[in-house]
Amino acid sequence: GLLLLVAVVWTAVTGSVVSRWITRPIVVLSQRARALAEGRFDERITLRASGEVGQLAASFNEMSERLSDMVKQLSSSREQLRRAVRRVGETLRSTHNMQQILESLLNTASDAVQADAAVLWRFAPNRRELYAAIANGVEGELGNLPVGAGIAGVVAERGGPVTRASQGPEAIEGREPRFPVAAGAPVYSGGRIQGVVVVYRQDESRPFTEEDLETVVFLAEQGGVAIENVTLHEEAQRLSLTDGLTGVWNRRFFQMNFRHTLATAVRFERPFSVLMMDLDHFKRVNDTHGHRRGDAILVEFARRVNNVLREVDTFARYGGEEFVCLLSETDHSGAVTTAGKIQDVINAEPFGEPGEEPVRLTVSIGVASYPRNGASFSSLIEAADQALYDAKQAGRNRIVVAGGAPSLSVAK
Repeated sequence: GLLLLVAVVWTAVTGSVVSRWITRPIVVLSQRARALAEGRFDERITLRASGEVGQLAASFNEMSERLSDMVKQLSSSREQLRRAVRRVGETLRSTHNMQQILESLLNTASDAVQADAAVLWRFAPNRRELYAAIANGVEGELGNLPVGAGIAGVVAERGGPVTRASQGPEAIEGREPRFPVAAGAPVYSGGRIQGVVVVYRQDESRPFTEEDLETVVFLAEQGGVAIENVTLHEEAQRLSLTDGLTGVWNRRFFQMNFRHTLATAVRFERPFSVLMMDLDHFKRVNDTHGHRRGDAILVEFARRVNNVLREVDTFARYGGEEFVCLLSETDHSGAVTTAGKIQDVINAEPFGEPGEEPVRLTVSIGVASYPRNGASFSSLIEAADQALYDAKQAGRNRIVVAGGAPSLSVAK
């Protein structure tokens, strides 16, 4: 009986030990699985077990490490993207400089997807080719790329984003970077493609993902909005500085540019001149032919004068039928020569479109020069205006130099 009792007790103790030895790993695995589900990826299983249980524990630890690495990478990418988007936003708020905005767009797209190189392609005037407007991480010059060729050309042709794991022979030597991995997205503005952003990688084992492409597309969209905003800003600025009828500069711009020209002339001791012009008897045109015909003549007058002037000259409508011209680095003699050319083109032929009654007009011009007739805006404008008045009083259709003797009046 005693022997039987000992055997029973031994069996119970042995069974309990074996049970704990078998179930303990399962309990530990269950606890670590719960921790993993709660996002605690740093916990590991420390079991001295062999066989299938040991392999399971090792696999579990490996899975935890991989998940931990993935979470770190995702967090890093999310923070990188957040910084990239913040950078774009700061640039868009702080500048209306198109070049700065496009450079920021390209740099941000490259950083956000960890690209080795990036290129912003813009359309050539014929819109049949693309050229590399901005390139980062690319060695050498890139030639024009035909629309439909290379990944940039394909994006331009399709009007949508494209990814490619390998460009292979489709990349045109010397025209597009020969990186095996690329992703591109179009930049739209005003309902039209204005360019293409393409990011490149050298490592074929790291193709751009759909998430990468979405990032590039998002940034390209922001770039398009920025381009549209800059365009609207430039147009608003242009309208605020130009005459709405003739398209030439207005009085405000003339005054702004005068200050710059005067400062340059003072610093380098260079002359410049002002021409004040007024169409003779223009009121008769409005009274006889109507204001609409008068407006058309003013437009034609501005076009003829612009054709005579140099690009460096500033031509503005000063008010009504009175115009003013700033001739940089021109003394009074050169100014009289330019004024004579203006009179020639005005007197050369009558104003009017085919079928309209021709209208012949003349122009009176007053000339004032720095430093001969003044050293400030008010003094030079007043001198030129007085010379214009003298030309009118002398019979119109004349050029008068401020402060000059009557012999300096030139009848044409």
